[in-house]
Parts: sequence; C-alpha cells; structure tokens
Amino acid sequence: MTSLFQAKLNNAITKINDLMFVDQSIQTNVRTLSFKYVEKIGKGTFGFVVKIEENENGNIFALKTVYEDNKHYYREKEILENLKNRHFVRLFEYAYFEESTEGRYVQLVLEYLPFSLRNLIVSDRFDFLKKFYEEKENFRDEMVKDFLRQGFEGLSYLHSFDIAHRDIKPANILIDYDGTLKFCDLGSAKKLETKSNTTYICSRYYRAPENIIGLKNYSTKIDIWSFALSIAEIITKKVIFRGQSNVNQLEKILSLLKISQKDLLFMKLRRNKRETMGIKKYMRRYTNNKRLVEVFDKTIKFNSNKRRNAKQALEMELFKKPRE
Repeated sequence: MTSLFQAKLNNAITKINDLMFVDQSIQTNVRTLSFKYVEKIGKGTFGFVVKIEENENGNIFALKTVYEDNKHYYREKEILENLKNRHFVRLFEYAYFEESTEGRYVQLVLEYLPFSLRNLIVSDRFDFLKKFYEEKENFRDEMVKDFLRQGFEGLSYLHSFDIAHRDIKPANILIDYDGTLKFCDLGSAKKLETKSNTTYICSRYYRAPENIIGLKNYSTKIDIWSFALSIAEIITKKVIFRGQSNVNQLEKILSLLKISQKDLLFMKLRRNKRETMGIKKYMRRYTNNKRLVEVFDKTIKFNSNKRRNAKQALEMELFKKPRE
C-alpha cells in the first residue's frame, strides 16, 4: 500500500510530466518566481528535483519538491538557510503550497550545478577538468586530491555544528565547470544532539559500519566513511563495497578491511579467519600515490574512533603545501 507521503510525491511528479516547458509561477518567500520546467534531474526517497529556467532572465536553478507531512519535520530548508560555505549548494528562496491538516509541499529554489560525481564516474568524463591540472604529472590523482580537500573543508564546516549529512554518495556530490565540489540533498541531515539516532540512513554501499550494525550513538564520522568511498570510485571506477543486503554489505567490508580482534569484539562481531587485503593494498592497485592511499587508509576505517575526522584529514601529508 502506497503511503500518503509517496502518493503525494507521485502526484506532484505526474503533474510536472504534463507541464514541461510550460510557463509556471510560484510565490516564494521573497517574490513571484516565473519559470519553465526544463529537465527532470532526479528522484529520491524524500522528493524530486527539476532543472528550471527563469522566464525573465534565463537564470537556471534546481527546484526541489518534497512533501512534509505532519509526522515528519523536513530539516533541509532550515539547515541550508544557515550554511554559509561554498561547498554546499546555495538555497535562494523557498515556497509552500497545498497546505492542509495532513501536511504541505515544500519547494526549494537551489543553486544548479551541471554534473553529479555519479554521472562523471559512470561516463568517465572528467576531461573538461584537465586544464586545471596541466602542469601536474598525474591528472586523475591530482583531481582526486583536490576533490578530497574540498570535501573535507566542507564537512569540517558542517561538522563544526554537530550536523551530519547522513546521505553522502556520488549522486549527492555535485561538480561545477570550474571543478568546484558541492554537497547537495541534505534531506537526511541532522544535528546529532542525542545519543539515540536512527541507523537506517545513507545508501547501502556508502553506509558506515556503525550504521549497518545498528549503533545509535554514532558521530559525524559516518560522513567521512561515505565521502572517502565516494571519491575513491574516481580511481577504482567501481563501487568498493557492493552489498546486496545489510548483512552482505557488512560481509563485503569484513572481507576487505584489516580489522583488529579488539575492534571486532567492540562491535560484537566474530573474527574473520581469512586473511584480508586491507584498503591500503587494495587502493595501491589503482594508484601509486602513497600519500593519497594513506588518506583512504585513515578515513575508510572500520572503527569510527580510529577514523580521521574532516579536520584531521586536512592535516595529512597529502594536503600540505611543499616547502619552497
């Protein structure tokens, strides 16, 4: 049976299919915005996003529509309003419509970026960024280093407010024409004020071990795990842990990472008797950059207590400027 939440979203999507390239207008918190729907960008659990063009001047935005029922408070608008950092998509304005006793639709007029990391990885079309690394020996390694730095800078800022994104994956990492990296889709983001938070978050392939196991007292380091795995795919050109279920996802992690007996016992898990390769040796298959491999080794850690946070990651050798 379709929930009210999903029924409302499906209804809104159907309407947009019929209104593509037709003049539209919404009353936002600052003005009447007149526009046309140009292209559907994506659909997720909480909403969908459409590329729109403003009628007056041709400005392009991403219009996100979600349904907020009375049982669930949608935090993304409030979080984006307060974020002042270049590594998160900008919220320009917002609107509400069809308000009732059941809930209401929320529309966010967001900054539009042309590429998602997921699409770039799948198509392997990073060539438009080569001009920014012309003097570098290895274009892909330098680009990965730059993306890691930008992402850790953004996460260091976000995490300074004790806010976790909780759904970082290649599809939620956007890249601009100049190589600027920005996080989007903060629909699952939350300030971690309590010791009991839902663990069924983040797409499975990028879900941190503590979430898979069900530890509710997790930290913002779940984002570090997700982000490091997402960026690593630029080098590996494939998902590192492609589990078919939560249990299988954990099995994939345990079969690759080197995990101490103490860490396994802490997570109430049995020791894997097979010898594992470890993430460091695994990444060396794809790059000879030792400092780059070291970053992945320190951020894709099974035990979150041993996993570097964003600020610590930025202090690693890879990101230090060479002495003149």
